[in-house]
Amino acid sequence: MKKIFFTAALMIGFAVASNAQTEKTTKSTTETSTTKEYKSIDRNTVSPTALEKIGTKYGGYSILEAYQSSDGEYKLIVSKDSKKSTAYFASSGEFLREE
Repeated sequence: MKKIFFTAALMIGFAVASNAQTEKTTKSTTETSTTKEYKSIDRNTVSPTALEKIGTKYGGYSILEAYQSSDGEYKLIVSKDSKKSTAYFASSGEFLREE
């Protein structure tokens, strides 16, 4: 009977010791942001197809400034009623984001 209690106590001790020694790892994610470089372009050089799609989201807005990145993405500074916004569009005119 002593052997059974001794064995049970020994097993519990090992279980506690093994839990105490487990290393908890946490995942850390590193966010890398790549900043695109945009070159100033004439507002009239934005493709008509893109302008049509841009107009559906920003109808009534005026394009104050236009920029384009090397991959064709547009950065437009738009204004309506003294409110300025910076909007980003894919070369096809698909809305990406607004700042």
